[in-house]
Amino acid sequence: MKNNSEAESRLFQYLMENLDGAKSASGGRQIIAICHMPGCNDSSGHFYVGPFNTNTTIFYNCYKCNNGGVLTTSVLNKYGINADPSIIKFNTSRKSNGIYIDKFNNVVYNYYNKIFDKALSYKKLKYINDRLGTNLTVYDCEKMNIVLNIDDFLSYNRIRNVTVPEYMYDNIHNNYCGFLSRSKTSIAFRCINDKSDHKHILYVIPQQKILEDFYIIPTDLNMDKTVHLHITEGGFDLLGVYYNLNMKDMDNCLFIAGYGKGYLPILDWIVSTYGIYDMEVNFYADKDIDDSLLNNIMKFYSMYKYKVHRNIKEGFKDFGVAKENIICSTYKLN
Repeated sequence: MKNNSEAESRLFQYLMENLDGAKSASGGRQIIAICHMPGCNDSSGHFYVGPFNTNTTIFYNCYKCNNGGVLTTSVLNKYGINADPSIIKFNTSRKSNGIYIDKFNNVVYNYYNKIFDKALSYKKLKYINDRLGTNLTVYDCEKMNIVLNIDDFLSYNRIRNVTVPEYMYDNIHNNYCGFLSRSKTSIAFRCINDKSDHKHILYVIPQQKILEDFYIIPTDLNMDKTVHLHITEGGFDLLGVYYNLNMKDMDNCLFIAGYGKGYLPILDWIVSTYGIYDMEVNFYADKDIDDSLLNNIMKFYSMYKYKVHRNIKEGFKDFGVAKENIICSTYKLN
């Protein structure tokens, strides 16, 4: 703690000496300076750095060009300062280097995904593997936050409050598998019987859904390097991308499935909560998603690079299928 405090003080003094027009603000918790990020024409001081003296990650944000994120060596280099990496290394090690997504997730409830009912589990596991052409095991499902049986999940976590009618609960337990959200307050269930009138059911665990909630595949993430964000509409699409497009061995990737067309809320959450600046965004869009929607999203966060991926295999509309049923067409939005 003491070392971090001393390192933070050195960084504060270094920035005061090297940022153009730097001045201390908010009682020493912020620095305001003139922005020199590429493409910015700031001349009066819109570049904010902080918070200092809070023992949390230090961010930067320019209210002129809308650049922002975790303050790193590469950011200072882009600003025009040839910074010694050692002076800022402590900042990324606080919340970035090698962090596990479970910690990154801002988990609200400490629930665990445990599977007991093996007979029912294997029935649902067969559906998943047949659909995706994978060889997932029960253990894989547990660590990937794939909920095979709602009864197992609630029983293991001693959750007595059921938030749906009994007939619906029985139906979910017998005929649905789901994806546990990042905050562990909801499960997005998908019916394994394609004849069902209700393919999707969002089960809210504590009767209060957390806003901006998604399914995230646990991976390692280093925010001091370029983050490769992969966004799909649903959990099966995300598994298809992860396993069938050979993404599971790729470095520094973040895999997130929204509820339907929830692309913008995902970006809002990442930017507002973690301030990731150096990021490539990959949309895996269903055939009913027009490029105009994605271009409108891109306008909100123009600092990122964007790619669109579509499954153009005849008879298939998304990526929640086996590898042989995917022909991936990729193009850039900017």
